[in-house]
Amino acid sequence: MDVKKSLDTKRLVRGTWREWLGITLGAVITAFGLDLFLIPNKIAAGGVSGFSTIIYYYFNIPVGVTMLVIEAPLIVIAWRRWGFGPILRSAYGAILLSVVLLFLEGLHLKAWTNETILAAIYGGILCGVGMGIVFRSGGTTGGTDLMARLLQQTTGTSVGKTLLMIDGVVVSLAAIAFELEVALYAMITIFMTSKMIDFIQEGMAYSKAVLIISENNDLIGNTIISELERGVTLFPCLGLYKKTEKQAVLCVVAQSEINRLKKLVYALDEEAFIIVSNTHEVLGKGFKGLQEKQA
Repeated sequence: MDVKKSLDTKRLVRGTWREWLGITLGAVITAFGLDLFLIPNKIAAGGVSGFSTIIYYYFNIPVGVTMLVIEAPLIVIAWRRWGFGPILRSAYGAILLSVVLLFLEGLHLKAWTNETILAAIYGGILCGVGMGIVFRSGGTTGGTDLMARLLQQTTGTSVGKTLLMIDGVVVSLAAIAFELEVALYAMITIFMTSKMIDFIQEGMAYSKAVLIISENNDLIGNTIISELERGVTLFPCLGLYKKTEKQAVLCVVAQSEINRLKKLVYALDEEAFIIVSNTHEVLGKGFKGLQEKQA
């Protein structure tokens, strides 16, 4: 048992070749987003890269160099506190992003657009795609993520609040260093990046969670199983208005099946109460398996 646990731990730390490839690909894509869109247009969209962009325009220090200078001590502190295993992927992602960005800066590639709004949108999309791939592969790009985790242990501040505070400080500095309009564009980039990260990790194939309350729940449940071949869960509930005990039906179906499900339910009970909500991800029989999610 101990041997198996040890092997599982080693695999979790080391990861599969697909995960390391994903972190590598994501870091490269993020570096291109920074070098081709954000940095040339003075868009400091939060985090270490945003702060490094401000430093670049004031002191002419390459963004990749500043990122390495900031991230190196964070990695060392995290290593001394948690050990190298838990931060291995974060360290790799952070260092690789800085090195690739430094290499691209040395090539002096021409910006793909000088329109700030286009740079904010497409830079955010490209960086979001890259970071989403990194996160999906079990890594991070280091920087503010490590800083937030360290501050959480030191001060008890939540990671989310710390990241929001850091991004807010960087965008505020950008407004002072450049101009307010550029800082507003940076907020667009932050929004686009977050949306693309969610898209890469969750996709657009939303499923629907359906809660049905009816007098004919057994019949409805069996019909869903036979007609849609979907699993059904029954659980007791209490109608507060009439103080009557009932059973609610819970099932999850694909988006393409929702209309058919509603027709089946109302054919059996026209007074059925149906609640439909989006589910970003469903793992299990009939949907994605854990292995498919991690692929």
